[in-house]
Amino acid sequence: PRPAPPGTPEEPLALGDVDTDAVDEMLSKQLANLSFTDRNAISEEVHGVRNLAAVETPQIVEKSLWLMNTEIERIEHKPAYHQAVFVLHSRWVHDRDFRLRCLRAERFDVVKAAKRFLKFLDLLLEYFGTDALMRPIRMSDLGKEEMEILRSGQYQLLPFRDRSGRRVIACVGEVGLAFSLFPRMKFLIYLWWVAAEDVETQQRGVISIFWPSFEAAHKFPDKREATEAERVFGAIPTRMTALHQCTPDTPAYKLMQAVVILTLSVESRTRMKFHTATDVEIGYGLMGYGIPVDLIPMTGTGNVKTKNLQQWIKTRKVIEDTQEDSPIECPFMNDVVFRFGKSYLSHPGNAAFRGLIEANFDEHNDASTTDAKVAVTWRIVQEVERRGGRFLVWHKRGWWEQITDRAQIRSKVAVSLKEHKKRVLAKKNMQSMSSGTFKFERQDGKKRKRADDGTEPGKCLCA
Repeated sequence: PRPAPPGTPEEPLALGDVDTDAVDEMLSKQLANLSFTDRNAISEEVHGVRNLAAVETPQIVEKSLWLMNTEIERIEHKPAYHQAVFVLHSRWVHDRDFRLRCLRAERFDVVKAAKRFLKFLDLLLEYFGTDALMRPIRMSDLGKEEMEILRSGQYQLLPFRDRSGRRVIACVGEVGLAFSLFPRMKFLIYLWWVAAEDVETQQRGVISIFWPSFEAAHKFPDKREATEAERVFGAIPTRMTALHQCTPDTPAYKLMQAVVILTLSVESRTRMKFHTATDVEIGYGLMGYGIPVDLIPMTGTGNVKTKNLQQWIKTRKVIEDTQEDSPIECPFMNDVVFRFGKSYLSHPGNAAFRGLIEANFDEHNDASTTDAKVAVTWRIVQEVERRGGRFLVWHKRGWWEQITDRAQIRSKVAVSLKEHKKRVLAKKNMQSMSSGTFKFERQDGKKRKRADDGTEPGKCLCA
């Protein structure tokens, strides 16, 4: 039989087909074409210290929606849109929130938003069929292969946001390269769609962490994957604000980096950060960008962790099957969550909440009456709510629920103040004990414990 041409699914891309130096040069030129102001603004957003989302007012939103609709009508070639409107009589394609997602993905550039909207409809029809033109896509729309990709854990949404409120998608392990192209792209369309269901994510964007294993570096994709991935990600109405590539400094991984670059649009390429080092160094590097590294679903030996994934799958099914009182899958940036565990301390809302506790502690501690102490706790509650935050508690079934009982909220704030007082006293006692025994320490050549409770020297008592 006649051999398949290079780059088809039957023949993987040869190493010599991608010139890594040429890709690096292309990326450098594209960055150089940006003005200093634009490069600086993008860099600040990648670091999570700035948000380049457009300012939204009722007037801007209404005008943009009207202009976007005008642009959609002006475009002639729109097969999926025509089928949805004139054959299926779909109401969903006119949905206000759906169109707003496209506007936010393009920072309210109505021309680009209209094109992205129509491209996404074409994509939905191609990958999911006509049902996807009638309503938002669901997990139940995924087939057997797509569910296998999901359960593999190689693509996961982290359960918490980064320090600037962005959702984080982690691509780890073999990063899906063992699966064929169509089901992989179909699953990624679903994952990136649900990642930005809430307004906060649509405005702040999503960041992606690409951290492949050794096996992934030797499962090189075929040529058409770069083209198809660029088409897919150029249509999904989700704004990617940063992409972190985490790899060792070897030729195979460098080649993989070059292929990933080719799958992205010009704008997305300017938001890439390369972390080429050991795993430990990469972890510290990601922490500098405000990313909760301890939640990345990969062990030090490269195995994929799926505990949080199982909870996410369960929660998604409930959310998509429930019309009212849906569970909360991921807290917002200013939400305060109550659950035991150190991983929740890095949540931005809890970090801000601890700041409020510390700022109001002295006044609460010095208050001589119960009414005065209660007033301080209510002030903390009101400040969290003023920032748009909610108070959430972990449900034993595997998701978050909002606390609606305000007396219960105030009680939890009061408990947090008491716990902070315990930590302050414990720290003072440790310092006092340390200074009181310092002169006699090790005079007899023996090591002594500084506390009777077995606490290790230097170990922090506050969780």
